[in-house]
Amino acid sequence: MIFRDREARLPHAVAISLWSAAGQLTNDPNLGLHVAAGIRPGVYGALDYAVRTCETLGEGLRRLALYHRFLHDVAETRLRVDRDRAVLSHHLPLPGGASRPVSECVAAGWLLASRQATGLNFIPLEVRFPHSAPDDISEHQRLFGCKLQFGWERTELVFARELLNTPLVKADRSSSACQRTRQGATDSRTDCRSLAHQFQDFAPAPGPGKDELSPNSERGTV
Repeated sequence: MIFRDREARLPHAVAISLWSAAGQLTNDPNLGLHVAAGIRPGVYGALDYAVRTCETLGEGLRRLALYHRFLHDVAETRLRVDRDRAVLSHHLPLPGGASRPVSECVAAGWLLASRQATGLNFIPLEVRFPHSAPDDISEHQRLFGCKLQFGWERTELVFARELLNTPLVKADRSSSACQRTRQGATDSRTDCRSLAHQFQDFAPAPGPGKDELSPNSERGTV
């Protein structure tokens, strides 16, 4: 059974149906926000490791965009800088796009994880969602504390550009060094070989200017 294999990939249609079923069973219109609130460091395995071992938030978010295929084969995650603003965005180029719970889980998850990683309870400048505005957005307002916009093409978290230079309080420099080389450390204290699926073997180190991940497959799996 697929749920017994932690490394298994779910077909996109199955994943979306699970979100829908979970919403019906819980009768929770804000399911995406609540799922994001329960995410803890390490839950995303190799991708989590890759991001949290970076030295700054900006470096971590660029790595998130580049290696997001660990979570989904075709979802597009991008980080762009527009003057004094940074915009982290997510788009699902499949029929129906990202549903409300998925979009809200993505935005809330990014914000909460960034707060955990930096130790700063910062407030974004703006958050944008592709779905229509819910009747009650009070919980969204409490979580994000900023301007909310609905009906956009992508899910976007907009924040001050200067935050990209914020150091990650959990950064492990020895682990980060393992990320940057395929040589492997001989000292067991910095051995990278225990990393699930060998991150650096699966995905080569990013080259200059490669801050975005384009779809590399027609499959939609998560």
